[in-house]
Order: sequence, then C-alpha cells, then structure tokens
Amino acid sequence: MSDEEIKPLIGRPPIKIDFDDLDKLLLIHSTLEDCASFFDCSPETIERRVRDERGECFDDYAKRKRGLGKIGLRRRQYQLAMSGNTTMLIFLGKQWLGQGDTEQDRMEALQNMTPPEPNNVTPEEDRKTRLEIIKMILESRGKVNVVRTVEPQKEAVEISPPSFVGTQGS
Repeated sequence: MSDEEIKPLIGRPPIKIDFDDLDKLLLIHSTLEDCASFFDCSPETIERRVRDERGECFDDYAKRKRGLGKIGLRRRQYQLAMSGNTTMLIFLGKQWLGQGDTEQDRMEALQNMTPPEPNNVTPEEDRKTRLEIIKMILESRGKVNVVRTVEPQKEAVEISPPSFVGTQGS
C-alpha cells in the first residue's frame, strides 16, 4: 500500500456534541449521565469532548454553566417576589434575610387553637383536629413535611429524620 492510498475509517463515526445543547442541559442542572443519555453516548465521551474542545475538565465546565442557571433562577424568583407573589416574598425573606417564625410564634398559634366542643365533634373532625395539632408541633420542631395526596381532603404527614449535630434546619 502506498502513501497515497487512503485507509477506510474503522469503527463508529464520531458523535457530535452540540455545545449549545450541552450548555442548556447544564443550565437546568442535568447530570453527566443525563447529558450522555441525551447525546446517546457514554459519560466518558462527554468528558473527553469537553476536555478536547473546551480545554477544561467536565466538572469545572459544568460548575460554571450550572452557576449561570442558578443566577437565572434567582432572577426569576426575585421577579416573582417583586410582582407581589406572597409565597416567594416569604421564601426569599427566610432564605436571604434570615426571617422566619420563632418558636414563640408557633407556640402561641398552638395555644390559640380552640378545639371544637366534644359533644358536636364527629370522629372525622376529631381525627383532623388531632392531625393538625400533631403537624403544628412537628413543624415547630422542623421534623415534618406535609405531603398532599391525589385524593381530595386527604394528606399524609412525612416525618423527617432527626437532624445531625451541627446542622441547621431551614
């Protein structure tokens, strides 16, 4: 075989990684495995392409792109809060400004609850009232998440695992 003869390519054709698509996936915090699944290739292929074409390891590249996604999310949360979304105002007040209910506020709410008269209470109302009191107590200790079910008028209480020493609740 002479130098002028061209050898046929053997193996799978190279997978094209569209970095615009990869960047969009990383903005929404997709994992390396998610990205590999999207491009129908192995995670190692994504890592190799990023290293070869962008000159940095995948973890550093992904961290920068995910950071941009966080900025966009914060911007949107702020816009919602400033447009009057009360839930978002409360959330951002707790997250950014350290605001929150105090233990005293929660205990006063519990004390102000007046149970219904025993004579007029159905078993379902009694169960519901007890569940509300238990939820409020657990919420005051940061150990409960209320999970809404598909069925109307039903909800489940999920008790969080105990906090580890040195961690703070949200």
